[in-house]
Amino acid sequence: MESKKSESKKLTVAGIGSGKFSQITGQVLEALKNCDCIVGYEVYINLVRGHFPDKEYLSTPMRKEEERCRLALEQADSGKNVVFICSGDAGVYGMAGLIYELARDFPEVQISVLPGITAALSGASILGAPLVHDFAIISLSDLMTPWEKIEKRLECAGLSDFCIVLYNPMSHKRKDYLFKACQILLKNLSPATPCGYVKNIGREGEESKILSLGDLQNAELDMFTTVFIGNSTTRIIDSPRGKKLVTPRGYKVEKESGLNENKKSIFIFAGTTEGRELCEKLSESGFDCTVSVATEYGEKLLPKKENLTVLQGRMKSEDMIKAFSQKKYACVVDATHPFATEVSKEIKKACNYTQIRCIRLARNTESSDDFSIDSTRKGEIHFPDISSAADWLESQSGKIFVSTGSKELPKLCEKISDKSRLIVRVLPSIESLKICSDCKIPQSQIIAMQGPFSEKTNELQFEENEAKILLTKESGARGGYFEKIQAAKKLGMKIAVIENPEKAGQASGKDAREKTASETQIFHSVGEICAIIKQSQ
Repeated sequence: MESKKSESKKLTVAGIGSGKFSQITGQVLEALKNCDCIVGYEVYINLVRGHFPDKEYLSTPMRKEEERCRLALEQADSGKNVVFICSGDAGVYGMAGLIYELARDFPEVQISVLPGITAALSGASILGAPLVHDFAIISLSDLMTPWEKIEKRLECAGLSDFCIVLYNPMSHKRKDYLFKACQILLKNLSPATPCGYVKNIGREGEESKILSLGDLQNAELDMFTTVFIGNSTTRIIDSPRGKKLVTPRGYKVEKESGLNENKKSIFIFAGTTEGRELCEKLSESGFDCTVSVATEYGEKLLPKKENLTVLQGRMKSEDMIKAFSQKKYACVVDATHPFATEVSKEIKKACNYTQIRCIRLARNTESSDDFSIDSTRKGEIHFPDISSAADWLESQSGKIFVSTGSKELPKLCEKISDKSRLIVRVLPSIESLKICSDCKIPQSQIIAMQGPFSEKTNELQFEENEAKILLTKESGARGGYFEKIQAAKKLGMKIAVIENPEKAGQASGKDAREKTASETQIFHSVGEICAIIKQSQ
């Protein structure tokens, strides 16, 4: 008799999913039909009461979870067949763990756990397929977990390129938690990262939206909303069924799906004259070009064409990975300035991560036939960087004509004590002029003009400003370097040259062709790159 009594002390912990009755699993429905008593939070009890009106229902208020679990165990210990219900899955932010902890005081109660459909899965199915690859689920509720630990988990998940599901994103007392979470994720993710959220999953008032991480941080949500944040490969796919959030797993997809490599699509980082020329030639040849430029001024210099899309703003490798993943490009061309070494590193990093072929359009630093620069560099002093050049300039006398661009200006001004010696020539852009202003360069000492300049123009500007020293970069023929050198030598000026960081490592086009697709291939002319890209079609 004692054995039978023990067998009747039965407690089933069941997840009822989002609350939509049709989403409750068959196992859970069977348990609800056969039980004597249903215990749970009042909101969840109301979701099933209408379907099982003859059952006994017991509940406790919010934040009385331990009392609720103990109540269920006591009812089972008295001989009743009890089902303890939780939303979603009882083992995912549910009561299954607490039941097992408290069950030590009720050794005769037999416990079983039945799974339910958690919000991460039901919400994902509404948005599309955002969790096809590795993902992490993080609750923003700090009732049970210190916020400092939540912050660390968010940072690690973003850094690890997980798709992320956020539970409990916001409440009346935690209105800024979602914003704070997005700010943490934006340290490693692009603002363009595809995201989505679903409110009231499976219930009245269900609402979903797909948006970017940048927009998500300002969204007004609540405790009944589940948030989805994509990884570096997640994309928004337009279909007859509307926009869908999809994270590819890496399966080989046939061409007709639209997810294959598009051999007519090229991504170009165009920070130079050659870069703009390449954009024009490729777009004229029917290629679909996406072009990244750092400044608004750079965008204005590009041709206006239907098959040329411009992205304006400085990009980090995370932004590049996101952009490359939105559309499968045949290759990426790095046509940035030879001194933009950090940008080139970021481009290479992003290409390696996404396994996209990277081509470098390197500026040729050799002199043209029109100029016979003395091979001994007579009258020139070469420096590896702006800091070492600035140290030397500080020890010299006379006005300095600075033709290195605005980017190096802050480092130069740190070491030049007398700013009245500096005559600065920069691009006529808001960004360049702001840097000059920040460096306390008087307007009378600023020349804002678009180069490159002829030898005669350089000579006139050097003379009119009484410059005794030229500070320039070894930027090659396309950058007007040799015209500056010739003009300065005619006037007997001292010449300080910052060496091209690429020059020592430049490879020939022949050497570059022997490199593997995962490495950066280096070429020195627009025509050569156009030919290589066309040959690959």
